[in-house]
Amino acid sequence: MKAKVTNNSKAIQGIWADDGIVHIEPGHNRTVTIKEGHEEATCRLAFLHVAPIGEQQAVAVDFDTLDDDELRAMVEEKTGKKPHHKTGRAKLIEALA
Repeated sequence: MKAKVTNNSKAIQGIWADDGIVHIEPGHNRTVTIKEGHEEATCRLAFLHVAPIGEQQAVAVDFDTLDDDELRAMVEEKTGKKPHHKTGRAKLIEALA
């Protein structure tokens, strides 16, 4: 999957790409082709923002494997607003659908 990946953490991060590990400095972004089989894991990382480029299919995320904090981070990334800390799991998943 070709995507623009932004590192929102305070540390350098590496992701698996077709041409090996690609390192992204804090606050920077790179356009990479994420290695097949690593798309879901990369998209689940709360400190990375992954924006697919071109006509890519959305990566399916198994919500059962995510904890509530990871779901909140995904909702905040999608909506631009931090969900209330007491928002239930069902509502968080609904907001991501």
